[in-house]
This record gives sequence, structure tokens and C-alpha cells, in this order.
Amino acid sequence: AHSALPDQPWPRLRRLKNTAGIIVQHTLHIPQTHIVREFFSTANVIDIHNHYGQSLLGIEKVWKVADWWKRLFQFILRVSVVNSYLAYCYFQDKPRTFLMDFVDVLASELCWPKRQSPSPKRQKSNGK
Repeated sequence: AHSALPDQPWPRLRRLKNTAGIIVQHTLHIPQTHIVREFFSTANVIDIHNHYGQSLLGIEKVWKVADWWKRLFQFILRVSVVNSYLAYCYFQDKPRTFLMDFVDVLASELCWPKRQSPSPKRQKSNGK
């Protein structure tokens, strides 16, 4: 479905001062191909993911480490938390929750899970 065929022009709002010093708005229609339009419609997704993980969550800022394996664990934890948050926001029907509210609930559920049913009791063996 990706092609180099022309797509709809991209309308870009421009504001310029005319010779009288008055700001005038006009729309500039930039021609583009389908593949360029597709790229620019999703190019900022990784930036949003990094913003959530590095700025808002900030595991690396709080938890300073020097060992490579701890740094790798931080990265995997950060990516997992942000991906689970984005998946939760994508599939929920109610208004979007904030990342840190989601992290609070996630941490609580991981540390102190609510049991749905009592755990099965183990039968004592008679030593046989």
C-alpha cells in the first residue's frame, strides 16, 4: 500500500507580515507522495514514547546505576511500563488516565495483588 504515487497535498497554515506590518494568514498546499505522508503522520511516535519513559517516568534519573545489567533492566522496565500504559490507553473506553496514576496502580497490583479466589490448600502427606 506504500507507493510513490502522489497523494493529497498537505495544507500548511502560514502567517506572514505584509508590507503594512499586518499579519496575514494563508494556506500553502505542499505536494507529497503517499509514502512521505505516511512517514510524517507517524514520525513522532518514538519521541512521544521517549518522553513518557525518560521525562515523565524518569527511572534513570532516580535510580542511578553503573552496572550494565542494571541499566539494561532499567531500560526493559521502562519500555514495558510505557508500552503497557499506551496499550491500556488504546483499549480503554473511558477518558485517558495520566501515566503516573497508571504507574501507581500497576505498582500496587504487582506488589500486593488482589486474590480472586482463595489459594488451594495443600494436603499434608503422611510421610509415605
